[in-house]
Amino acid sequence: MNKFFNILLIAILSLSFVPVEAQKVVESSERRAPKWINGLEKDYIIIVGTGSDVEKAKEDALIRIKEKIIRSVAENVQFESKMTRKEDMMNNISNYAENYESTTKSQASDVSFVKGIALNKAEEFYWEVLKNKDTDAIIAHYHVKYPFSEMELKKLVMAFEKMDRELSNQLNGILDDIPNMASVERMEGAIKELTQLEERFFGPRKDQAATGISRIKTRLKSITVHPEINKLGEIVYSLRVGDQIVTASKKPNVFNPGNCATITNVEPTKSGWKIIYDPQYCYEDPNNKITVRHAIRYNNLSHDFHFDINDNKVEVFMHSDILMNAGNIEGDVAKDITMVFNLTSEFDSPFIIERITLKYDRVSPISFDNINKTFSGKGDHELKLTLDKDLSVEEYSSKNTPMVNGLIHYSSKDSGEKFTYKLYKHTVTTNF
Repeated sequence: MNKFFNILLIAILSLSFVPVEAQKVVESSERRAPKWINGLEKDYIIIVGTGSDVEKAKEDALIRIKEKIIRSVAENVQFESKMTRKEDMMNNISNYAENYESTTKSQASDVSFVKGIALNKAEEFYWEVLKNKDTDAIIAHYHVKYPFSEMELKKLVMAFEKMDRELSNQLNGILDDIPNMASVERMEGAIKELTQLEERFFGPRKDQAATGISRIKTRLKSITVHPEINKLGEIVYSLRVGDQIVTASKKPNVFNPGNCATITNVEPTKSGWKIIYDPQYCYEDPNNKITVRHAIRYNNLSHDFHFDINDNKVEVFMHSDILMNAGNIEGDVAKDITMVFNLTSEFDSPFIIERITLKYDRVSPISFDNINKTFSGKGDHELKLTLDKDLSVEEYSSKNTPMVNGLIHYSSKDSGEKFTYKLYKHTVTTNF
């Protein structure tokens, strides 16, 4: 490896020498060129920068110093497997050298020592402006003798290798954490980190970074909306990858495509988002829905929450006769009485019958308290109640008292809202 870079260095240095036979010095910083120019000295970097004028040559000299130092680092650091290095050398020596030096350069440039390289630290410098005798073309050379000892090189290599280990630890930490990433922002941030690491590495670690990016993109694409509550006026949901909850701090875009409902609040929960909306201007329509969209990179996530404006609505009434059946009649007394109320529900929502009071014109009322019977579904429901007292056949027989007034008290099981259905001259049929 060192032999290869020494050959490369000699080739580069040889290109820096400029034939002087056809050139004339028209201006210089000293009367005579110093002896150290184009030489080699222990613990020094001696280079020459070129440009169309002195300032440009000076800028080029600084670049060449940094490149020389970085190339020295490239000869001394070890950050890819020997197997990969050997394979690359066999397949394409120049390609390997280019990648190796380029990667080293991009990483070493972050080391504080390299950042501190400046021409004011040069021990000696010499510049000259030359004119081509044949073409009158002007070129400037800026020679620099820059102190750079073996100890400084070792320090720089140690700093680089420390940083390289930190980058490897960063890479491995991200890769290990991918299955546990529980926020969209963490995943998007990890892709950015891995992209930066991919640019800095070559070889196996570059491939690992690229694979990690692909895995996270797949994870982002796998995020779905998981409904938790979807009832009229309220939606609660979480984002998930499989069974794993994923959070997103960016507020979703929530809207009603039919423009009949008003979104009143969108707020985060511990596991997702809660949406409150008012559907007061919506008509009964199977296409009524609230649409939720999340702006997630690599996943244009959208979900429709359909709603029924009759959801949670409760309305109970009676069309059929109230049936009053005695299990036993002794003389003028009806005993073991069962009463049947055929109730009709207008909507599907569950409701609770709480109590019923029947009022007669000339006899005592009949009351059922604490019924607390739950029914669900649109249509007819039968409610059977057992009377806890005996009745007079003469007074309560439908032959003598065929009509009754009364109240049926019920409530919505979902909302708890209470309602009352009034019975007015409702028919009662008895078996006595």
